[in-house]
Amino acid sequence: MLISLSITKSGTEATQSATFTLDNKVATVRFPKTGTPVSIELGWQGGAMRTFEGEVDTCDWSTDRGSGSVLSMTARSASLKGKVKQPADRHWENKTLGQVLEDAASDAGLSIKVHPALANRRLDYEAQDNESFLAFADRLAREHGATFAIKGTQAGVVPRNAGVSATGQPLPRIVITRGMVISASGLTPVTDRPRFKKKKGRWYDIEKAKQVIEVVET
Repeated sequence: MLISLSITKSGTEATQSATFTLDNKVATVRFPKTGTPVSIELGWQGGAMRTFEGEVDTCDWSTDRGSGSVLSMTARSASLKGKVKQPADRHWENKTLGQVLEDAASDAGLSIKVHPALANRRLDYEAQDNESFLAFADRLAREHGATFAIKGTQAGVVPRNAGVSATGQPLPRIVITRGMVISASGLTPVTDRPRFKKKKGRWYDIEKAKQVIEVVET
């Protein structure tokens, strides 16, 4: 049984993460190995949507008299221990951005989709100088005003804030209202404190050999 779930997504980071805990009081859940595939779907019966896909990164087991046996797992949308994070050295001459990213992704064991508006951009020269595919693709995406992400073994590069997928298809529009995202709220009124129009200060004037009092507006 699921106890808690948290999915972290960022528009500036290529990888996503999910943290979840499972109730394992009856010992029905096996301890997963690092790299075990993970997919998470959220929604209602018959209408669930896949919101995360990746693999197990870490797994911890704990038990106590209050919560019993609990498995806590962290999953990432891309393996940070495989070829995706291995530095590489190579260069391209007179290639398109799509060709460069496809070559680099293939070497990292991934497939990639690049939006047509980006894929056809001609590059006179580009080098992967001791960079991992994750760092290399992320840099190219930033230089070309795009967003780069990895989900499982599939990577994608799309124009930033364009509202389209890597294949060029428009993304569905979702209207989010206040009632959908707020489960609780509160209000603390401002409490006025006594205000003073003037402030009196006292200091010692060495030349006059006496204390001087000054009044300033506040």
